[in-house]
Amino acid sequence: MGSWVLGAFAALVGVVPPLRAIAGSAALDTVAGPDGYLPLGLLDALGEGPREVDLAGRARDGWLAQDADLGAVFVARDAGRVRVFSSICPHLGCAVDWDPAGRRFLCPCHGSIFGADGRVLGGPSPRSLDELPARVSTAGEISCRWLRFAPGTPKREVL
Repeated sequence: MGSWVLGAFAALVGVVPPLRAIAGSAALDTVAGPDGYLPLGLLDALGEGPREVDLAGRARDGWLAQDADLGAVFVARDAGRVRVFSSICPHLGCAVDWDPAGRRFLCPCHGSIFGADGRVLGGPSPRSLDELPARVSTAGEISCRWLRFAPGTPKREVL
């Protein structure tokens, strides 16, 4: 009986690490910086109105990783804090643009309109622009977590 237990234990020791490696790779963030945040630039570089920033990160597929263009975000100061909005319209996923003359975001696909604070003002969008978690380091470097949300729903659902 003792040799059977010892054999089963030895088999588990040989099988568990490879299974953990396979399952663990599926649980990795798809795109992330070293700590899950991606750099956006310096706070001092923010001017009037939101600034569009193209994001780049690392896409991981199992054990392979490669640089990936993720899309764009809008970075803005709002009441003394930094806010980062996804540039993806919550209606059906088109890229929104900043209209500096009207101080609003516009979706060219179906006409949704969003205020400078991201709040939906009109059109078919079921919710406001999606705000991303952001932070500013003591050196004034802005970064955010890249998240994608399901389009067409009133509730923000992370994909």
